[in-house]
Parts: sequence; structure tokens; C-alpha cells
Amino acid sequence: MKAAIVKNGVVENVIEVVTLDFIPGLVNGDGASIGDTWDGTKFFKPAPPMPSLKDYDDALTAHIDAVAQSRNWADRVSLMARAGFAGPWKADAIAFGLWADNCNLIGYTMLTDFQAGKIPQPNVSDVLGALPEMVWP
Repeated sequence: MKAAIVKNGVVENVIEVVTLDFIPGLVNGDGASIGDTWDGTKFFKPAPPMPSLKDYDDALTAHIDAVAQSRNWADRVSLMARAGFAGPWKADAIAFGLWADNCNLIGYTMLTDFQAGKIPQPNVSDVLGALPEMVWP
């Protein structure tokens, strides 16, 4: 049987035992994991950590890259580089670059508002959901 070693309401370890009276204070640990909280009758999983700045940046970059890749470009950089050259891709590249800048502005404005205490911390999906669709010329 699994037993949980709980200290100050937090599971410190889960061990295999024959009986719960093996060590004083053990509780039935079926379904428990280290870090869970124990309210005296039930285990609760900890809340997932909130995203870091890197998580937001990685998600925003991946989203912008995915839109470029949907048009068969390697990534955002390869598409936006075409904006500086005459050719068949210039209009797409300029429109994409303006859109990507707008996405960055929206995403980083949300993070600035959070850091200033104006809004609660958004999830990555909240930030991505606030971005406009790319409209190609």
C-alpha cells in the first residue's frame, strides 16, 4: 500500500508500506504525489506554475513562425527579409511584418499591464487569443 508522509499539510514523500502504523502520522497515499497538499481528508494537486516571460516570448514567436510557415516560409525572419527587396513576395512580407509587429505590441502590452498591476496575469492562451488574424494582400 502507498503511504504519504505529510508535513505542514504538504506531501513530502510517498512510500510503500505494509500497514499505515509502520510510522506514526502516515496517511493512505493512494493517488498522492510529492508536493500535493493534504487537508486531513483529501489530497490536492498544486496549481500549475504561472508562465514565465520566456514562456510568453516562446509562444508568441512560435505563433508568428507558424503563420509564416503556413505560406511555406521557413520562419518569420525568412519572410520578413523579403520586405526589403523588389519582387513577388514584397507585399506579403510587408503585410506580414506589420502584422507581426502588431502581435508583439498586443502581447507585450498585456504583459506590461500585468506587471503594472492593471490586469491579472494572463495565461499564454489568453495572449495568443488576443492576437489578430493575419490578412494577406
